[in-house]
Amino acid sequence: MRESTTDAVVVGCDPNGDPAEYTGSATTVGVATQACTRDAVLGSLQSWYPEGEYPTTVEDAEHGVRTTASSEVFRL
Repeated sequence: MRESTTDAVVVGCDPNGDPAEYTGSATTVGVATQACTRDAVLGSLQSWYPEGEYPTTVEDAEHGVRTTASSEVFRL
């Protein structure tokens, strides 16, 4: 059985692409980010539950952890 709590984030940049000041969820970059995140989470879920029988609650989940940590939002 695999046991891991490792997460990864990858950000790419096309140095030949057009610069963008804003890349929110309604932009091309935002839509691509949403799609990549959705597909990565779904792929992970399917790898842990290949029969498609997903838990209905966190308590029922055989894999994963729940965090009580909070993030801090700030302006640069």
